[in-house]
Amino acid sequence: GRAAYTLACGLFVGLGGMLGYIPLLARVLPLACLAPILVFVGFDIVSQAFHETPPDHAPAVCFAILPSIAQLLLIVLGKANPLFPAAALEPGRVASATQIPVAFAENFGVFVLLAHGFILTAMLWGAALAFLIDRRIARAAAVLGIAAVLAAFGLIHSVLPTGGIYLPWSPSLLGSRTPYHWAAAYVLLAGTVVGLARTRAFAESEAPGRKVA
Repeated sequence: GRAAYTLACGLFVGLGGMLGYIPLLARVLPLACLAPILVFVGFDIVSQAFHETPPDHAPAVCFAILPSIAQLLLIVLGKANPLFPAAALEPGRVASATQIPVAFAENFGVFVLLAHGFILTAMLWGAALAFLIDRRIARAAAVLGIAAVLAAFGLIHSVLPTGGIYLPWSPSLLGSRTPYHWAAAYVLLAGTVVGLARTRAFAESEAPGRKVA
């Protein structure tokens, strides 16, 4: 049925990205023919995502789309200037070479970080928010902890222009502390979530006539 069709579309696009036959199709087929098909497939996958998830999880589905938008921006600006993907690692050099403000290069570096590993990032963000919506705090914190580990080693939010993985102390990072910053941010967010949940539970337990959910 509809789910099988969407799964087939997702496999076609996913395998195309890994095996490289979509760029081949783009060279063989006219863009005016291929682009509407891919856009339709994208809309269908998004529609299926909302259709198959509980209504309460709609915010999580929307939130999970954000890394994909960053990837789209990276593709567009990367074609405009091949130096832009290096903005996460060397914003000063990119700003100097492209004659743009350093602040703009640093801001674009954030989009680069969000774009690298965007599929994993989307899955983790969506899962964490869905668990929060369901008040499954421990699972949400666990997902954020996993994100912290992945961010430290570049599986998501890689600072390298290629999006490759690394050890956070690797010389290839040119002394960048960004992997530590992102990992620490996820750990801090996990701690904040757990802390707020316990504060709320304590407040409800102290309130007369109320039970902890």
